[in-house]
Amino acid sequence: MNPRVNITYTVELGELEDETQRLVSRAIVKLKNITDRSEESFFRSDILSLNSADQVAALRRELATVDFMLEDISRIINGYLQYKSAPPEAPGPTAAPAGPPTIPEELQQKLQEFADAASTS
Repeated sequence: MNPRVNITYTVELGELEDETQRLVSRAIVKLKNITDRSEESFFRSDILSLNSADQVAALRRELATVDFMLEDISRIINGYLQYKSAPPEAPGPTAAPAGPPTIPEELQQKLQEFADAASTS
């Protein structure tokens, strides 16, 4: 079997149903093709042969591919269901309008004393 890689892509929420349906259709078509080819080849050959063993191995690989496709679809559907069942996000706290910073009274007194001392020098 060929190595598998995970990919991530995004679709608009409104396109999710169509995209999921497209993936399901691909999996079903692949499964039908596997079934049709298997019925033809197994009925034409001696079932207890090396050729049949090879055909069974190939069939299992193809079914594994379909299983991967269905797993992807399952994750998409479950992710969507989790999204729909999650509580709506609460809006963040609203910040008070930023005004000029206030200077503590003690610091204001010290600054005034410093200014007075500087002006008398």
